[in-house]
Amino acid sequence: MRDLVRNLFAKRATARATASTADDVPAFVRLNQVAPLGSVPLEPGGQGPDSKLSFVCREVILDRTEHIAGYEFALHRKLHYRFAADRTAVRRIYDDLLLRSIGSMNIHLLLGHRFALVDIAPESFSSPQIATLSPAQTVLMLHPGSSTGLDFAVLETLVKEARSAGFRVGWYRTAAGPSPQPLLHLLDFLQVRCGDFDGLQLTEIVRGARTGRRPDSPPFYLLASDVTSLDEFRLCFQAGYDFFQGSFVNNREQWHPPKSEIDRMRVIRILNIFQSGAETAELSELIRQDPVLTYKMLRYINSPALGLGTEITQIEQGLTLLGRGPFYRWLSLLLFDVKGAGFTERVLFETALVRARLMEQIGPYSERPGLVPDHLFMVGLFSLLDQMLQIPLAAILEKITLPDPVRQALLERSGPLAPFLGLSLICETGDPDEMELLSAACRVDVAIVNRELSAAHSWAEKVAMLG
Repeated sequence: MRDLVRNLFAKRATARATASTADDVPAFVRLNQVAPLGSVPLEPGGQGPDSKLSFVCREVILDRTEHIAGYEFALHRKLHYRFAADRTAVRRIYDDLLLRSIGSMNIHLLLGHRFALVDIAPESFSSPQIATLSPAQTVLMLHPGSSTGLDFAVLETLVKEARSAGFRVGWYRTAAGPSPQPLLHLLDFLQVRCGDFDGLQLTEIVRGARTGRRPDSPPFYLLASDVTSLDEFRLCFQAGYDFFQGSFVNNREQWHPPKSEIDRMRVIRILNIFQSGAETAELSELIRQDPVLTYKMLRYINSPALGLGTEITQIEQGLTLLGRGPFYRWLSLLLFDVKGAGFTERVLFETALVRARLMEQIGPYSERPGLVPDHLFMVGLFSLLDQMLQIPLAAILEKITLPDPVRQALLERSGPLAPFLGLSLICETGDPDEMELLSAACRVDVAIVNRELSAAHSWAEKVAMLG
């Protein structure tokens, strides 16, 4: 395969070498320091000459039911956007670092039933780091950039070899890049950058892609990426795209009032009574007064994930077996319960879970004294409650009894827990410099943060699936 890649790009290498090297010397040196060609793979946790660049960002990919179907993985966005269309050795170094970083994360444990989309150049299809990925869960997105004169016969061989190894393969379509038409019958995905095309063109791309298939072609999906507004999402949805990715997911202007089966005021009352030291019998009686709470409590206690090994039919018995700490956590999660939740609510809920779990798990590794893991968890969990409920956070917290450090971190972004909240927020943007600074402020090693972030994503998905 390496000979195929070498032949594919040998025609253009000499003509471009001088200009590309001159333009990219600083970036090339920087990337070569963290991932020199032929270097030893990163150890788990992202150790290396400059481990902060091993932080991997993820972008949510939604399906047509507005559920999270997968993630697109990339290094820090500034690096990704700079080198995504690059055809020089710099792009190959970027791809190598990305693949090594993902491989060190045990990505198959993170994904569950979802897929990972990895955007790499054709040259990188020969990278030995691809062998560290889980083929059944990974889509290798071939990004040809703006290259012209591609040898599609060579590309066809690359695609076939990747698919024979168990990977699904896609093509990243931009206005400046070549059409994938000669390979369309072999592809599993076509990713289309929405901002490059108008509405008519986006529709025509769907029609052309569907008609370009053959009877023996694999299942085929269209992914609309870089969708920035709800209008774009609706347009692509109506045009027939199967998956959607972009900043529209977190756009506050798209909110619609969520409806809940849960009596949140009752939940808040029980939380406050719990904090006052109420006995198990009193708590179980309050739950039994609400049929929805009773149903959800029994369903949760008897779920296979808890593994209690015996069927629980009494609320008081369930509370005793569950324990006060896990009960308080479960009750807190009910504040996020939304009936018929759309993509915004689902993403916010899972993001809050990731924050909470990450903060809770890195707390014991911190050299800061007096940290309470449950307090860290509460800060992360409640940090998005205002966005979920569309009520100012101060107004929500007026009704809930919380420890002072938790309230201080949420409302004032100050106190001993605030740096941990800040770190969880930066982990979502993937800024390596800020991650390093805030990890130091929390007195936690960067490698530990990276490891626990991956574990937090996996845990959050499992919890979200429990409903």
